[in-house]
Amino acid sequence: MRVRVRLALGRVGFDAILRARRELGLPIVAPKPAFAHGATAALAEGGWLLASYHPSQQNTSTGVLTAAMWRDAFVTAKRLRDRV
Repeated sequence: MRVRVRLALGRVGFDAILRARRELGLPIVAPKPAFAHGATAALAEGGWLLASYHPSQQNTSTGVLTAAMWRDAFVTAKRLRDRV
């Protein structure tokens, strides 16, 4: 199975994906994409990196990440998956 969309949960997850790609010798996304909820970056081998705020209790209870934003992340992931 080929992974077409990588959904990074939070900045830590986002940076970890980029670091793992570098350590595995996979093409690096350049320039490094800025982390923001809903940000996307095309990957050299095909597929996408999609960023989302982490669905922690702190983020959800303070409104940093709303239910609509969380749902939209998955809608975007599906749309990107279908583009590949």
